[in-house]
Amino acid sequence: MRIAIDFDGTIHQHTPGQKPKFQDAVPGAVVSIKALREEGHEVIVYTAREDLEGIREWLRERGLGDLEVTNRKPLAWRYVDDRAIHFEDWDQALGVLRDEVARDPEATAARHKMRTVAPNKAVPPGKAVR
Repeated sequence: MRIAIDFDGTIHQHTPGQKPKFQDAVPGAVVSIKALREEGHEVIVYTAREDLEGIREWLRERGLGDLEVTNRKPLAWRYVDDRAIHFEDWDQALGVLRDEVARDPEATAARHKMRTVAPNKAVPPGKAVR
């Protein structure tokens, strides 16, 4: 099966804005990706980063060979991503999203570079508040 795995936060330990640009692997990531490949799965790495060659080199340095790396969401059987929620239906999805924001609206907004204007409502930088 074709399995797409997000790079930052899932394969690579990453804190946005933190130096160095590349850090250590998430514990268990390398051995798990090797196991998936040994089981016959095709593994694709996807990212929001622009430095795809840097990611390829980072993966090769950890013994993962020449995996496909893309900054577009690839067609896959399953996706592994640290920022995803499991979708069942829209009532469930909205509930999960709203619960996360309600637990800590300031932290949620800060992680996503948004400012909070009211409970459960965040506005991207530069957007007018209505």
